[in-house]
Amino acid sequence: GGRAYSQRIVDELYSAVKHAPSPTPCVFTLIMGAGMRSEDGHAILFDCLDEDPNDADFMLLTFWQSKVSKWNVKPLHKNNKDHAQIINAIEEQRSAVIKRHGKKTKYLFPVFNGTHESFTSPAYTMGEIKKQCVSTGVLSDDGSPLSFSWHPLRHTKGTSMAKDGHDILSIMMELGHASPDMATAYINNRLELKKKALLQNGGGRFYTIEGEVDESVANLLVRKGQIRATRVCGGACTMPAQIGDWCEHANACYTCKHYRADAKDVDFFKNEKGAVINLIEEQQEELVALQENQQSRMSEITGRRLAKNKEIYKRLNDIVSSIEADGQYQGREQQARKTSLEDK
Repeated sequence: GGRAYSQRIVDELYSAVKHAPSPTPCVFTLIMGAGMRSEDGHAILFDCLDEDPNDADFMLLTFWQSKVSKWNVKPLHKNNKDHAQIINAIEEQRSAVIKRHGKKTKYLFPVFNGTHESFTSPAYTMGEIKKQCVSTGVLSDDGSPLSFSWHPLRHTKGTSMAKDGHDILSIMMELGHASPDMATAYINNRLELKKKALLQNGGGRFYTIEGEVDESVANLLVRKGQIRATRVCGGACTMPAQIGDWCEHANACYTCKHYRADAKDVDFFKNEKGAVINLIEEQQEELVALQENQQSRMSEITGRRLAKNKEIYKRLNDIVSSIEADGQYQGREQQARKTSLEDK
């Protein structure tokens, strides 16, 4: 956390870097926005950005991660302000490269030695940014002149995501970490950061099915060395151990005593209600047809499914009502069984 730049420093860096020679401003925007490692951002290829073939709202940014030796594909949403800034910076850099060299190059930030093409050195761009920091008077938080280096931008991105409420998996995917342990550095920095990152995105309130707000989930969701709770759609599961207690029923969360409904996800639960009521209507029609055809076995199975979905709809309705009224709702015991490593 101490290696990350404060928001003030980031803002002043953006202003200072605008005056640096090309391609330094574009490199800075790319690395700061995507959280890349310095070398990966400088060595990015000219053809790094393409339209998403499956979704017109997205573009795909592809780059090589030298430290973990694998490609990372980062989706960029065209209507997201930060993502649009990255997209525009890359497209402007491409235009500048073609204008200067008359063709596409291998690298987005090319440097030529005769006919041999390489990429702009991180040391060169870092030196140019340092010059701008001196000329514009960018200071560290302790008041001393800022000694800029590239890697704190990556820490800044991770810390910023944690403060904005992103969980470990989101940070891991965004920064291209090889394991969740690397991403936990941003979450486990302070207890307050844990709570804000995982709980307080929309108020940090988790409801038990006994109808009480469970404040202890903050300490359960992320604990160094041992995970005692896990995120599930719309909330969190507080089943005491990930090995030993295993829920064998799909979509049983809404009737499980271990489930905690996250108050910020009220719209999710409303959508779930709509989907479940549509399913109930379909199953009611199916049940009538089966009974008319005297298919007793299938009628029995469909009837049980229908009853379960009606129960789930009631629980979802209770959850929405509880969140909107800041009240309480009732639930039932969970459907779970004991298991062990030998069962796997």
